[in-house]
Amino acid sequence: MKSFTDIIRRQFKMLMSVFAFSDHEINEAITISNNCYGNIDVVGDVQYLCISIKGIIEPKDFVEIMEWGLDKVSKGNNNIIINSSDLRAMPGESIKYMEEEWLPNALKENVKLLVFIRPKDLFGYISLESISKKFPIINYKFVPSLLDAQLEILKVN
Repeated sequence: MKSFTDIIRRQFKMLMSVFAFSDHEINEAITISNNCYGNIDVVGDVQYLCISIKGIIEPKDFVEIMEWGLDKVSKGNNNIIINSSDLRAMPGESIKYMEEEWLPNALKENVKLLVFIRPKDLFGYISLESISKKFPIINYKFVPSLLDAQLEILKVN
């Protein structure tokens, strides 16, 4: 039978695994602009794709970062965090691209989970919420922080 200390140690290791990163592919990153960038990261032993979009993003920048993300999804990164906490609004072109091209292709690639870090700006939130309603098949989560997003990924895996 395990002692109380062993149980506490195990729980502590599980909690700390949220902050532990390994060397899988986490060095891979892309920067399109100051408002648009992405990287591959790890939480515990689960790899995920993190795409950050800020402000009012240019449609061409948005398409470029999302195409990079789709390429990574096609290579097996089935968990995606979109850090949109500082997103102010998405132009109609970007919303149309997500609805008509990116999401259908992501579905074909078996995306497990798409976690949005909730925009602080109301217009940013409305933009993303409208996209998520078009594809209720995908497992979406809206969370307040990166830590919450990482915990959602750990729950699914």
